[in-house]
Amino acid sequence: MDKVGLKSLWRRAGSLLVAVTALLLLRCGEEGEFNPAAPEVRLIILTELAATPNLVSVSGGQAVLSGRVIDENDDPLTGAEVFFEANLGTITPEDTTTDADGRFSVDYRSGDEPGVDTVAVIVE
Repeated sequence: MDKVGLKSLWRRAGSLLVAVTALLLLRCGEEGEFNPAAPEVRLIILTELAATPNLVSVSGGQAVLSGRVIDENDDPLTGAEVFFEANLGTITPEDTTTDADGRFSVDYRSGDEPGVDTVAVIVE
């Protein structure tokens, strides 16, 4: 299907595309100030992001948002706090923690407005 056909399908179906925005965060010292010499400094990487399905209908369409949190050595971060915020839909729960393999998942439900929803994902 070409781009015009996809746009047409998008409009006819009145669907909502779930786009996940990932942030890479550099963890700072406990005081919140960046200090490259601090032993607490580490890179937190949000990877394997997925929305299944990635196209949902308006007014209650559902998807599962999932991902994995690792450090700079590709080791999973167990117990990392993950926070979510959606512009057009709702996410349940709004925050969660990663499991022993650094994985998380939450439920997304579309709102009443058609459009592309950007979901902010923040890891601490």
